[in-house]
Amino acid sequence: ESLQVEDDFIQNIESKIVEEELREIISSLPEPEKSIILLKEINNYTLEKTSQALNISTRTVSRKLLKALDLLREELERRKVVL
Repeated sequence: ESLQVEDDFIQNIESKIVEEELREIISSLPEPEKSIILLKEINNYTLEKTSQALNISTRTVSRKLLKALDLLREELERRKVVL
């Protein structure tokens, strides 16, 4: 039981560290990539709803989303953050 509590505590800390790293990386993204990530991935907007909110085409949202996810992935790797 004690070992399980310790494991849960460590996982909780690791999760918070990863979350903080993600927040920092997302906040450093250029626009509109940052807004697209926030709307689409954090707020669960559809591509269409995201495009309407940002007044850009769904094709642009899709393309910029892929770019943003690549940037996130690269920065996580650079920081050696494991998800």
